[in-house]
Amino acid sequence: MKTLLFISWDGPQVGYLEGLFMPILQGLGDDYRIHIVQFTWGPSDGGRLQSLLQHAGIAYTRFEIRRKPVVAAGVLLTLFKGKRFLTRYIRAQKIDVVLPRSIFPALMVSGLAARDRSRRWVFDADGLPLEERVDFAGMNPRGLEFRWLKSVESKMIHRSDAVLVRSEKAIPFLAEGPFKVVTNGRDPQRYLPATPEDRARRRKEWGVTDQGIVLAYAGSLGPQYCLQEMLTLFEKAPPGSVLLLLTGNPEAAPERQGVIVRKLPPGEVAAYLGAADIGLALREPKTSMQGVFPIKLGEYLLCGLPVIATAGIGDTGTLLGGEASCLLLENHAPASLEKAALWAVSAAARPDLKTAARRLGLARFSLEESIRTYKRALDA
Repeated sequence: MKTLLFISWDGPQVGYLEGLFMPILQGLGDDYRIHIVQFTWGPSDGGRLQSLLQHAGIAYTRFEIRRKPVVAAGVLLTLFKGKRFLTRYIRAQKIDVVLPRSIFPALMVSGLAARDRSRRWVFDADGLPLEERVDFAGMNPRGLEFRWLKSVESKMIHRSDAVLVRSEKAIPFLAEGPFKVVTNGRDPQRYLPATPEDRARRRKEWGVTDQGIVLAYAGSLGPQYCLQEMLTLFEKAPPGSVLLLLTGNPEAAPERQGVIVRKLPPGEVAAYLGAADIGLALREPKTSMQGVFPIKLGEYLLCGLPVIATAGIGDTGTLLGGEASCLLLENHAPASLEKAALWAVSAAARPDLKTAARRLGLARFSLEESIRTYKRALDA
């Protein structure tokens, strides 16, 4: 059996490793012995994640990202030490397939990828992360930092046997390479509509009236995630409605009547979504958004939630366009939000749309389908 090493660089509030990648990597366990090296910072979780991964049969190593004396110096030192650590780890563990996710992990293994062709190198381009920094963090696209990191990205693409992307639309923004589109799938046995009893209990707990609806959002809150537009939709909802925000950074959410904010472990998100009515996936339609496919779309649909989403985000138009359970907004102008609010009330009252949403989620965004796309990419 071959061995696969997944390398990630994550902040302490990002649950992608547990919520998204652990189930996919576990699903690859029939063909690969899985290792994970996670570069991260912040307080330890007391070994909870390591215990989960060990139970899933995955070897896990946490590598602390230094952030002192200043963040930039700490990051550079971490990259230097991480490069040496990974080189030794890959050789000692006899890794057959190396899978770095995004720019910094690529930076640490790119040199080895150029010298050592006895292994298979698969780069997860992770959307268009540098373009996201330009669009939302003020990075200068003509500056030294952008040009340096873009060269790192391009070199890793050229040295890879396969490059993972989440959308076809991302490819023109990247250097030429062997691209494979993979999906962000979820377990349909976990993400599913709530039972009538659970739905009634939670909605009573949230204070939803018979006329009210529950608009749900799961994910980060920040400039690109259209919080103000979500609040506008909520304000147009019937009296007794609720806006449910499930987020890892609840401090960014407003304190407002009817707005319920929860920071939940990944395993508890589905139970909340399953009792909602409409899933919200609004994003600022910037250039960098061509490279993403929001994880939340699959979560919503599998939970039987009709979806209001922004058109032009990744391949959403191709995958969701024309589906009765999905409303794609071409813009976030007042007239569009007014239309979306009316659609939400109508869709929430239609059991057939909930059934259609679940069916669409099973067809395109299940964990099984995601594992299939990864296997095709890894074996190609």
